[in-house]
Amino acid sequence: FNALTPSLSLYNIEETVLKQIDLTEKEWAAVSDLLTDEELLVKKFKMLADQTADAEIKQKYESISNKHQNHFNALYAHLQ
Repeated sequence: FNALTPSLSLYNIEETVLKQIDLTEKEWAAVSDLLTDEELLVKKFKMLADQTADAEIKQKYESISNKHQNHFNALYAHLQ
């Protein structure tokens, strides 16, 4: 993954974002939930890809993981 990785702490993101963007607590909570969901999906599909022996299924899981990584990156980019 070339852009941000989900291992980036959401607490670090929160500190950075709250200093840069005027978000309400409710808005931050919604964005934080979305980032957390995308982070978990990336990890889940990476794990599934690592555990399968079938090349076609592995490729599909990696593709899904990449899609969610892109979602995470896009959400984060909007916060900058």
